[in-house]
Amino acid sequence: MATADEALDSTLEVADADRDEALLPPIRFLTDEEWMAKVDRAARHHLGMSGEEFARAWKAGQFDNDPDQPGVMRVAMMLSFGK
Repeated sequence: MATADEALDSTLEVADADRDEALLPPIRFLTDEEWMAKVDRAARHHLGMSGEEFARAWKAGQFDNDPDQPGVMRVAMMLSFGK
C-alpha cells in the first residue's frame, strides 16, 4: 500500500506532465512571406505605411533622428527577426 507521501508524489508527477503539455503548443515556423505579412500589418497599424515602405525607410536611416518612437521600434525589431 502506498503511503500518503508516495501518493502525493505520484499525483504531482502526473499534474506536472499534464501542465507541461497544456502550456506548450506545437511550434509552427512561419515562411518568409508569412513573416513579412505580419511586419506589413504592424507597420500599417503603428505607422500608417506598408512593411516594405518601412523597411526601405529604416535602411535609409529616415528614422535616425527619432528611432525610439514605440511604433518604430516595434516594427524595426520585427525586421531583425525575419532575417
